[in-house]
Amino acid sequence: KDRCNIQAEATINPLELSQRFYLATSGNMDAIRGVLSESIEIALEEDAKALSLKHLSQGFAFAPPPTVRIKENPFEISAKTIQSWLTGKSRNAP
Repeated sequence: KDRCNIQAEATINPLELSQRFYLATSGNMDAIRGVLSESIEIALEEDAKALSLKHLSQGFAFAPPPTVRIKENPFEISAKTIQSWLTGKSRNAP
């Protein structure tokens, strides 16, 4: 919020958000920065008051990192699907 005057929507669960970023980037900080940067630009262009999962989804789709762990957009899947991926119970888990 300090650098660009935007923060995540209050409805976004921080733990779930970190899990989504992990699936998107394998924890690679540069890849996280890339997705976040694109997402923030989209939110600012829309004059949004907060960063939403929709913005993160669009940012990810615009510039998917090479470290992505799944074939789906991790910012569009359900919390249950996230857990399936993280526990290796997804049919498509690596």
